Amino acid sequence: MTLRRNRSGPPAGPFRFVLENAFVVPLRGVVAVGSVAEGTVVLGADAVALLPDGAREVTVRRIEVHRRKAVAAGAGDQAGLYLDGLTAADLPTVPGAGDAVLDGAALAGVVVTSRG
Repeated sequence: MTLRRNRSGPPAGPFRFVLENAFVVPLRGVVAVGSVAEGTVVLGADAVALLPDGAREVTVRRIEVHRRKAVAAGAGDQAGLYLDGLTAADLPTVPGAGDAVLDGAALAGVVVTSRG
């Protein structure tokens, strides 16, 4: 498996990632799907997910761009970020067929941004 190289070197400043949706992947955890609006997200980045019910400190554990593992995603990239520090219990739900299901509409526009 080849890794996508960070073409512009280390990030020069903060990043901002805007969610379109989030999913819980069994045995992997929460993956936030969206696009990098500013800066560059790198593996291991400390970040804050600004959820509807409050901020959660997270760490970027895995990045996927075009369904391939990557070491970074830059401004304009559509990506999936696997976030440590966020669980299914932290995400909004709606009543479903006998159970609660993740409310993707409530997550649209949520921002994940670099800490600091």
